[in-house]
Amino acid sequence: MYGEGERPGTTLESAVRPYRDDATILEMQDEQGHSRILRIKMESDGIMPPPMTEALLVTILKAGKPTSARSSYQPLSLINNDTKLFAKILANRLTQCLPAVVGPEQTGFVMGRPLTYNLQTFFEVVQSLDPEVQAVAIFIDIEKKSDSEAC
Repeated sequence: MYGEGERPGTTLESAVRPYRDDATILEMQDEQGHSRILRIKMESDGIMPPPMTEALLVTILKAGKPTSARSSYQPLSLINNDTKLFAKILANRLTQCLPAVVGPEQTGFVMGRPLTYNLQTFFEVVQSLDPEVQAVAIFIDIEKKSDSEAC
């Protein structure tokens, strides 16, 4: 999926402009000059309209798994395309400010901070320990079962 203004040949003519009922319009033109309009209605209290906050949850049977077991199914949320676009725009904007807000010890899911930084820190701490002092390392793996299983 493309980010804000990243699609080749697409330009943002009037990025955001007011609409008749306090909505916001994002208007883009494609390569042929046709207007593509995304209308995101934000209520006065800042709540998104119901179609943008709802998802259809379906389950997909994992390959080679029995149909009778609940763990044989992978959940999948189907959401509105406008919601996907809005989420992508929001994610692109948040990516720019997250490194300043998220602490330096958080390495996962922050651009430019690979998980290997935590391993490097761990090995530096272990090497700096006094061999005469007993120490214990505790590892906690917070991972959902569905993160590692194939569909």
